[in-house]
Amino acid sequence: MEFFSGRFIVFCGPNGAGKSTLLRLFADTLRAAGDKVLETREPGGSPFGEAIRPHLKNPDLPRDKFSEALLFASLRGMHLHQVVEPAVAAGKTVLCDRYVPSTLVYQVLLGGLPESAQEMIRAVNSQFRVPDITVFVLPGAADLAKRRSNRSGDRDAMQADVEEELQAYRQVANSYPGAVVLEPSSTDMPFDTLESLALALAPMLAGLAPVDVAA
Repeated sequence: MEFFSGRFIVFCGPNGAGKSTLLRLFADTLRAAGDKVLETREPGGSPFGEAIRPHLKNPDLPRDKFSEALLFASLRGMHLHQVVEPAVAAGKTVLCDRYVPSTLVYQVLLGGLPESAQEMIRAVNSQFRVPDITVFVLPGAADLAKRRSNRSGDRDAMQADVEEELQAYRQVANSYPGAVVLEPSSTDMPFDTLESLALALAPMLAGLAPVDVAA
């Protein structure tokens, strides 16, 4: 019986924040401790989702935010049913790069949709599994802009203005269940952020009931 076994943990944040690197480091740490870990991501995760992921991230393809949000919700349901839920039931620690908060940021808060459409998107996504822990990686605006400038050519349809994006993520994190907010500085190395995550998770783990996993 391990504290992280059978858990669903999500990593969220703007493109270039370092969330994917942190997820990989955390996965390596858990594996070294003996946990069985599944790394997955959105958009994608399922075979169908991975097949269309390049088109979803392509900023040159025309789209409207409402249809995009419904498409992401459909893929999310497929991902949960085919990948996440079976792995959690098998006692694996599932680490997911992006989840519902990304929809709330890019399609709801930054999508410019009418209130009725926003409420529909929120309602659909409220039906999905709530992660045990959601880690928001939110560096300062200047640091994030610098990181993005160093990644020229890495264009993403989900990317928005740095200030607006960070503000939207903070708004979502303030009310999202099981949220851990990390704010790495420009001097932090990936392992510094990993240490910050470990410190932030310690009190949360004390409040989580252990999960018994059948051998």
